[in-house]
Amino acid sequence: MNSEGIVEAAAQIAKTKGINRQTVAEILQQVFLDLVYKKYGREVDNFEVIVNLNSGQIEIYQEMEVVETVEENSSEISLLEAQQFEDDIEIGDPYIRVIEQDDLGEHFDRRLIALAKQNLSQQLQQIEKNKIFDEYNTRVDEIITGEIHQNRQGTLFVLLDKIEMRMPEEEQIPGERYRRGKNIRAVIKEVAQTQKGPEIIISRASENFLRRMLEIEVPEVFDGIVEVHRIARDPGKRAKIVVESFDKRIDAVGACVGVNGVRIQSIVRELDNEKIDIINYSKEPAVLIARALSPARPLELEIDEHQKRVTALFAADDIAIAIGENGQNISLASKVCGYEIDAVKDESIESLALGEIDVFSRFAEDFSKADIHTIQDFTNADTETLLDVPGIGEKTLEKLATAIEELF
Repeated sequence: MNSEGIVEAAAQIAKTKGINRQTVAEILQQVFLDLVYKKYGREVDNFEVIVNLNSGQIEIYQEMEVVETVEENSSEISLLEAQQFEDDIEIGDPYIRVIEQDDLGEHFDRRLIALAKQNLSQQLQQIEKNKIFDEYNTRVDEIITGEIHQNRQGTLFVLLDKIEMRMPEEEQIPGERYRRGKNIRAVIKEVAQTQKGPEIIISRASENFLRRMLEIEVPEVFDGIVEVHRIARDPGKRAKIVVESFDKRIDAVGACVGVNGVRIQSIVRELDNEKIDIINYSKEPAVLIARALSPARPLELEIDEHQKRVTALFAADDIAIAIGENGQNISLASKVCGYEIDAVKDESIESLALGEIDVFSRFAEDFSKADIHTIQDFTNADTETLLDVPGIGEKTLEKLATAIEELF
């Protein structure tokens, strides 16, 4: 049969695309059965197609019953005709007829061969698409390194092994520059099956990208000795990470930071200089929340476990730090702790910043270096600590103490 071209093309596609040969043979069988049905009709079911990818041959057989008088041409053959090929055949015996190209006549012309090739190509393409989907669907949350192919209207297209992946604008780190031809790392966020084929969404802005980077740079995280409980990110600006060590000999924060900060700095560079706060986990919500609000220090926390809300009281000079620029610090702290945090300014005299008191104004900066910021800090500090502050002698200290007494 004039089928070698189709078989050879199918075998080559199977080899190039890495598709199972048996699958290709089954597709070819169906393609040629369709050709047969065009002549004999789809209601018949007594045809068999055998495909040999090695020899390039396709054989089509029709099983018929030997009868005295033929009533159904598609399934019966007369005894007289059958005996021309098999002398000892009898009525009721099965007869296998070989379908030749000439038997199919016009139904096996060049046009139908072209349609068969097209059908084959489409089915193989669909198999390849399904294969890509199945492979990458199992790789969700995995970090990949691909080459930037193009940037179309803010959407980045990245190639990995000739597979195109898409990074929407919201999955990019704001302000980061992407150059065509440059290698880029990202995490596979989602794989969806569409009419055009599998769509692979990758991300550099997701929490999982930072989580996977920690696994790469921190062996203790990869090995499960240090667990990353939660991550909250404002991509490219700041992130907060809660970690816990399951080995008393290993400090979770220290392991993530590394000697001289080498581990965390490697991640910071990958994230376009995103600042990262690493927080030691605590089972006590008050302790965890206080740590998450750093660098601000809450004076008091009122926790509503039922509503998962927290009212955090801050000194006047700490409230802005607690909230952060555009609410960033308190927002990330809320996400990483799992509580909605409200920052409230302490209006009591004890929380008054030293810089707001005239007599203290010239010493406020020096006191701040000694971690003394408010009146409460001043009154709680011992005399030795206060006298260690530059410019503070016994007479000056007495004068400052008197000023505080007058305030109260």
